[in-house]
Amino acid sequence: MDEPLAVASLLDSLQRAGAHDQVTALLARDPAAHAVLDDPLGVARLLDSLQKAGARDQITALAERAAAHAPLDDPFVLAQRFDSLRKAGANDQVTALLDRDPATLDDLCAERAAERVALDDPFGVALRFDSLRKAGADDQVTALLARDPAAHAVLDDPLAVARLLESLQRAGAHDQITALAERAAAHAPLDDPFVLAQRFDSLRKAGANNQVTALLARNPAAHVALDDPLGVAGLLDSLREIGADDHVIALAERIAAHAPQTTCMPLSICWTACGGPGHTTKPSHWPNGFLKRPDFDGDLNG
Repeated sequence: MDEPLAVASLLDSLQRAGAHDQVTALLARDPAAHAVLDDPLGVARLLDSLQKAGARDQITALAERAAAHAPLDDPFVLAQRFDSLRKAGANDQVTALLDRDPATLDDLCAERAAERVALDDPFGVALRFDSLRKAGADDQVTALLARDPAAHAVLDDPLAVARLLESLQRAGAHDQITALAERAAAHAPLDDPFVLAQRFDSLRKAGANNQVTALLARNPAAHVALDDPLGVAGLLDSLREIGADDHVIALAERIAAHAPQTTCMPLSICWTACGGPGHTTKPSHWPNGFLKRPDFDGDLNG
């Protein structure tokens, strides 16, 4: 009688067979008083079987034991216990379990949330920071910061790194922002214009000006690959946003020098970079490459 899952299975089988006398005999042995409570799924299954059998007294007895002895240090068991009590209609027992200090339960769940997040996943850590902060779990935010996510986050997803920087900024974690920004600037791949553009944007938004300077010092304009026109255009925009005019010109000159004469895409990119979007006349400063191109008259529309 101490195995709730086994009792539940037997009770269901007897009910399906229409063995009502045997069901009554089984209930008379008081399974609610004998069932062990360390298997939350088994307890839930037994409550469900007792409900199908209409054994209200047994439901009440088992629900009272389940509420009184639920371990407050295990959020999985607690979640299962609340669900099973609710489904069994044991509202008084739900209240009794809540009376065992729901604030402690909230704190425990937040602590587990802070403990279990994988620190190498910047997007996951960002989501966890945001959820803890919104829940007002300040101690757990501090505990998660103490695990030094800035030192562990992988950097190969620029959007995820940007998301983590935003979350750290909202949490006011300036030391973590600095640490992550330094790693992001030092390890940004110089050949990928998309990653570079995202990296400059995220550092700028995080106020990491020193790290922007450090990344510029690695001279990305001289190293970035030019085979992705849209990526290069995004990088030019990002460089303009941070006021890196010399790098804009240097990159535009590389584009001009390597642009095939059969396409206007690199020309429009440089026009936008040097003169700004929406211009209909030549910018005041063309990259040097265009000054040497006799096939281009300055009209991108014709």
